[in-house]
Amino acid sequence: MAVNSMRRAAVLAAAMLAAAAAAGGGAAAAGGAAAAGGAAAAGGAAAAEPALTAKAFSNDDAGFAIFRDRVAAMNGRNLLARKGVKMDSAIGQSNLLMLADGEVGSRGNEGRVNIDGSPTVITCCLGSVKPIHEIGLFTFNGDSRANQDYEVRFADNSGQPGKKPKFPDKPDLTTGPAILGQNQGGFHTSFTAKGGGVLAKADWVELRIWQTLGSKAGAPAHGGNGWTAPTSGG
Repeated sequence: MAVNSMRRAAVLAAAMLAAAAAAGGGAAAAGGAAAAGGAAAAGGAAAAEPALTAKAFSNDDAGFAIFRDRVAAMNGRNLLARKGVKMDSAIGQSNLLMLADGEVGSRGNEGRVNIDGSPTVITCCLGSVKPIHEIGLFTFNGDSRANQDYEVRFADNSGQPGKKPKFPDKPDLTTGPAILGQNQGGFHTSFTAKGGGVLAKADWVELRIWQTLGSKAGAPAHGGNGWTAPTSGG
């Protein structure tokens, strides 16, 4: 996942928070790319009106190679991969590190991070308020674990540095009421500000990621009964 902060934006994991605007786009895959957004997050972390794009990758070695290269190319802008950033989740630090190291392992083998909560919550402290231009998630698997169902919340708690804030109930970003994906292979969703520029300014970001095994793209969100596979071979 990645969170990018500048000219190519942030991505969280193959979670990414981009510091600028990440290489984006592609047509939305099956399931539709429904975008929702919040106006402002807790503590005054303003969020611009978001635009959601999605790109699918074929479930074969060629598709995995393109997927791997895309993750690696974006990781230099990933705020989550930078020194001083702290992430916390029940999935543990070793898995959190793999979500932001720019590596994807090998197809159908090592490199897998299991997201099996309903939801799994990942809290990210960026150290100071950063402009975030993009937030994205990469997944790859041989079945519906490659699909995506998640929400993002921002907070500006710079008045109490390092103290975890109370995030709002309403998400600032969401993949919407239906699960997104193509039921196998790779998938990359990316939120940017509609019209370009800064998506949000925050020192805290919270991700809530729902498992997707057993749930096809287009099915109601939050209904998976197995795990999701961020940046993994499947």
